[in-house]
Amino acid sequence: MIRLVISDMDGTLLDGEGKVPHDLFEVLDALHEQGVLFAVASGRQYGNLRGLFAPVRDRIAFVCENGALVVWQDEVLSRTPMSRAAVRELVNNARSAGKFEILLCTADAAYHESERSEFLDSVNHYYSSVVHVPDLQDLDAEFLKVVFWHPDGIESRQAGLAPLPAGVKTMVSGFNYIDCMN
Repeated sequence: MIRLVISDMDGTLLDGEGKVPHDLFEVLDALHEQGVLFAVASGRQYGNLRGLFAPVRDRIAFVCENGALVVWQDEVLSRTPMSRAAVRELVNNARSAGKFEILLCTADAAYHESERSEFLDSVNHYYSSVVHVPDLQDLDAEFLKVVFWHPDGIESRQAGLAPLPAGVKTMVSGFNYIDCMN
């Protein structure tokens, strides 16, 4: 018997325009009635996912920030922060490599120091709480994920982020993005 269904979002669950399919909530209601828990898994921020799934948010689980945050009925079940040293090293590496835009993600917000509109337009699609700060290195927070964006595409630019701090894993999450987390 199936007890749990987990689905990725972008490129999997969402339609070609990046929207929730119109009949999905009916399907999720049917799963719930059969005792099957549905979980959405994404690199997206919890607030963004919670908004997209507002009609059913109390009946589904959220695996956010590429697994660094797991939430069920607004209760955090799991949080896997990165060390401050790893975040500092990643930011310094990206700054040295040049052209990278950086996003530092907490459970509640994503912080950036960028003025680049192309980057900000893209970020606002995936994150509902985005905060501009003068210097990312001045932030005192628990970071779950570090995101890098490059205007020329990330796959050919990953070498600019090396070497990675111990324990940090990367995931290409779109043409321009790479996510780093524990």
